[in-house]
Amino acid sequence: MSDIETVGVLGFGEAGRAVAEAFDDGETSVSVINRSPADLREMLAETSLSVPDSPADLAARSDLIVSCVWPVSALEAATDAAPGLSADTAFLDLNSITPTATLELRRLVEDADGTFLKGAIMGSIARRDGDVRIRTAGVGSEPAIESLRSAGFTVEPLGDDVTRPAALKMLRSLMTKNLRTLAAETLLAARAYDLEAEALASIGSKFDGTTFDEWLVDALDGTPAHAERRIGELEAIQETVERVGFHSPTTETTIDLHRRVHESTIDFDGYEDVLRVVEPVFDGTTGED
Repeated sequence: MSDIETVGVLGFGEAGRAVAEAFDDGETSVSVINRSPADLREMLAETSLSVPDSPADLAARSDLIVSCVWPVSALEAATDAAPGLSADTAFLDLNSITPTATLELRRLVEDADGTFLKGAIMGSIARRDGDVRIRTAGVGSEPAIESLRSAGFTVEPLGDDVTRPAALKMLRSLMTKNLRTLAAETLLAARAYDLEAEALASIGSKFDGTTFDEWLVDALDGTPAHAERRIGELEAIQETVERVGFHSPTTETTIDLHRRVHESTIDFDGYEDVLRVVEPVFDGTTGED
């Protein structure tokens, strides 16, 4: 059984509310706080959630603190809570922050004798429908993991290194957030051709019956013939987009990637070799075959 009987939630936005409601099971004492404790206390007057006067007060009454604030406020929230931390307190940060910011938070929490844990939410925590995973790391994370699982969350440990969940979240966002730029490039050009709906339908059918892993391996096909064919296709794409006055920087980078693959003299044996060849596009080096 978990030793965690009291939980404090910093922040009461979408994530903070979901965490607080999940732990509010009648057996766990749950405290919440945001920037306006008086207003929050009035809003929650008819609930079992309590609102302390300050983050430090919340920390002093909690076995587990879960930070769910805006990323830019993560350090401030931890600083405000630090005076209430003790050796019996675990501080779990669930914010989308960088590995560097994570290490800064860990130093702050440990200097106050607390135990620092890092978590990364994969998906929308407000849904809590089995599709949401929380990846966690940190020494002594077992009680917090058990409590999160008991509250209904799917939790997957990532070891002791607290920077790993932070990096994983950033890497996931590198793909998902940057796809917005690609989507905008595509749909703005499609709109100029009066083909927006048709383009959306066509793109959607591309992924019918195909997993992301399968699509990724195909996208990183390293055969020279594949790369040569793709270069021609991408140049045609670029011409089509430019014809209606739009610019596609994503296409330019993709052409560069395929040219490097096509010009390489190594024997490709899987997409790992492709990554090695195209890596200089991203790390700023000249690269050698």
